[in-house]
Amino acid sequence: MDFDTESAERAATRKVMAAPLSPRRVGKLRFQASAIANELLDSIFAESTPMHCMPTYAWPLPEQVASLHLGIPSEFIIPLNEMQRFLASGDVLAASNVTEFGRDSNGKMNGLTEFALDLIATKKAQPGDDVLSELVQAQHGPDGLTDRQILLTTLVLLMSASGSTAVRIETGIGLFSAHPEQYDAIIRDPRLIPSAVDEIMRMCNGIYDPTIRYARIDFKLRDSDIKEGDLVILDITSAHCDPRVFPEPLKFDITRRPNKQIGFGYGSTRCAGVALARLSLEAAFEALALRCAELPFLPPSPPNDRPLASW
Repeated sequence: MDFDTESAERAATRKVMAAPLSPRRVGKLRFQASAIANELLDSIFAESTPMHCMPTYAWPLPEQVASLHLGIPSEFIIPLNEMQRFLASGDVLAASNVTEFGRDSNGKMNGLTEFALDLIATKKAQPGDDVLSELVQAQHGPDGLTDRQILLTTLVLLMSASGSTAVRIETGIGLFSAHPEQYDAIIRDPRLIPSAVDEIMRMCNGIYDPTIRYARIDFKLRDSDIKEGDLVILDITSAHCDPRVFPEPLKFDITRRPNKQIGFGYGSTRCAGVALARLSLEAAFEALALRCAELPFLPPSPPNDRPLASW
């Protein structure tokens, strides 16, 4: 994909993914997502001491919801989960982990690519009522995707469906731990949870490094002249700290109105899986609010260099 074809390819992919990732389609999983959250809490309550939220709740909840929606067969789930967690951990040079999936230490993504190819082949042979099957079957439609587009989209879905949502659940738990009055608010009124998710998304984006791009054309941004080829740093964290848009931007306020957070992206680059991510986030905090007067986890360690996500 290059600059001249990027928009067309993205539009073609989003057109295919619009229906299976729509709020209406994803909304049908709400009961199942709630059941998954409550089953995880049952396991947590069975332990005698508090545990860290990431391995026990923040990661497995969206992971299971995403696997259900994407239609990942049971025999694929365990190796996929191990691979996702390894790649998300940042420990990408641990050769023993990479070779476990049949790859050398410098080809850490090759294992996931071949995994995706095997999964695509399975869906071609045995399609089901799920997102990946629809993605594969779209190859035969009038706006069919190429093999390359199907592979790239599958890789994005596999890596982003759970990992990024897990980080946001963990961050939300950290923020609620540090601001118990905000947690008490969703206990008293669970209708605040969608608003709380928006505020967590706004606060959470301090965990990512700025995005680097190069200008394709000359343009002016306020008082700055950007020339073709200039390096441009796009920092969502700075945008979420703009007091002209967010009064008291460093304050965690789940009743913030309006909340024009752009944690899911914006415009043509807005995350196609917003509905799925929101479903897992809302299920996570709804189950906690309905069952836990106090959060049943060890507080996550606050990041030291993140202006928004620190607590």
